[in-house]
Amino acid sequence: MARTSQARASNLKVEPGRPKPQVVRIGPKGVITIPEENRKAMDVAPGKYVTAIQIGRNLMLSPDINDFLVLAEEFQAKMANAGISSEQLLADQESARQRLYEELYGHDAQKRARRRA
Repeated sequence: MARTSQARASNLKVEPGRPKPQVVRIGPKGVITIPEENRKAMDVAPGKYVTAIQIGRNLMLSPDINDFLVLAEEFQAKMANAGISSEQLLADQESARQRLYEELYGHDAQKRARRRA
């Protein structure tokens, strides 16, 4: 199934110059392998530390916490200017995740999710 998920993620249409989503598997001890393309873009190598930031049910990895903090401040300012609160973003998170899942995996995504539950 991981190959199918990876194939569908690689077929997702994204804006030119933006990275495509990568599907990674979590190993028995919780270890994930960051794809080579992402490691190069992040300039990380074995032994180097990254910062893991949990946002709701999502996990973001950053090679530099300062980059993340600047990005977070810019994002907060844009959301405030648009009149959107953090609470609204988190409340809409599940429906946004479902839309992305359906884009990646097709119209029968809900059936698959129910079968896994």
